[in-house]
Amino acid sequence: MVLRPSGLMDLMEFDFHVYDDNYRRIELDTSRIAGPWWPRWLTFLNFAARNRGGDVDAATYIHTWAARHHAFEDVQYREFWVPASPWRRDSDFQIRMGVSMRDDILSFLKSGRPLLLGSGLPEDVVDELERNAVMELNCARARYYIRLQCVFARKRRS
Repeated sequence: MVLRPSGLMDLMEFDFHVYDDNYRRIELDTSRIAGPWWPRWLTFLNFAARNRGGDVDAATYIHTWAARHHAFEDVQYREFWVPASPWRRDSDFQIRMGVSMRDDILSFLKSGRPLLLGSGLPEDVVDELERNAVMELNCARARYYIRLQCVFARKRRS
């Protein structure tokens, strides 16, 4: 893919963390198999990815990378807080966003299963984490947000 001079680069990534309804990161560890389930599942996935040599920190650095790169100018950063399920009822838009994000997360749960199993986590534990995370997201009572970090930049003319 080629970006022409003055072309717009648009990067979006989520930071592999779950946030509460006050936009505070939910910090958990892998020493327990207990709720909150969607944040716990993501904690295990984070751990599994890092143990396999993966890096899930791209969202944290995309602004710095673009700002320091000589090929880009007018680098802008924005973040959006997306409900992880349709728990927000204040507008049709928030409900649609919550439904869409929940559906994406449910697919993500399935796609993360091989990584969790490959990390040595027993299948019954993966099943429990996944089953409870699905139930938690479908019930839409837990007030979780996903932080979407976005960077826009123009390619320099010269």
